Amino acid sequence: MQFGSKFKIFKNFLSDLIFPKSCFNCGKSGIWFCHECYNRVILNSNIRCPFCKLPGGILGQTCFNCRKTHFLDGVIAATEYKNTVIKKLVHKYKYDLIKDLEKPSGWLIADYIEALKEKSPDFFKDVDFVVPVPLSVKKTLARGFNQSELLSKRLSNHFKWPMAVNSLQKIKSNKRQVNQKKIGRRQNVRDKYALKDKFKFKSKKIFLIDDVATTGSTLDECAKIMKKAGAREVWGIVLSQD
Repeated sequence: MQFGSKFKIFKNFLSDLIFPKSCFNCGKSGIWFCHECYNRVILNSNIRCPFCKLPGGILGQTCFNCRKTHFLDGVIAATEYKNTVIKKLVHKYKYDLIKDLEKPSGWLIADYIEALKEKSPDFFKDVDFVVPVPLSVKKTLARGFNQSELLSKRLSNHFKWPMAVNSLQKIKSNKRQVNQKKIGRRQNVRDKYALKDKFKFKSKKIFLIDDVATTGSTLDECAKIMKKAGAREVWGIVLSQD
């Protein structure tokens, strides 16, 4: 872990001692994300194709036209990023390094999937692996953890889905996606990922786990190399979709 990340986590530790935990949204003491604010989060009902944003059935399937140029089968997004509480949650978890926020983030995704299972129970029965979208070694060291890996572990434990750690690797760093336009995002992640074991995912159904999907470029790039290695289906599962 690099100095900047160590300092930030140490600062959070001191802050807990001097200033007790408080809900990032309402300020209630004793907890990072209080139950009242958690229960106010509206789960996603705007189901759409992850690429063209047209309505996408009950799961967020990639539409027929987008399947011609993309590899990802769809994105299951628990919430919409335009929700102000979710924006704060993602920022606090991902950039302010409040690792404890992994728990409510994972619960939101699990709650959403439990609701979807009532509508489409068979879809979630034949999952072969959950795979976290990897960070570069440099970013993992700087941040101190991979938020997608923590979410993957929580979902793996909750649903008893096998988890493949380090099978998908980020082999090259890229510019931050935040300020990139759609075409730039696709180019920015091209050839940045690789599989450690190309035979592991042959004929398998994979759930790629990440925190946020905007254009779907990162998930689609990961799906591309998995499909080329013979994966049967590759879906993204995210906390939030922009």
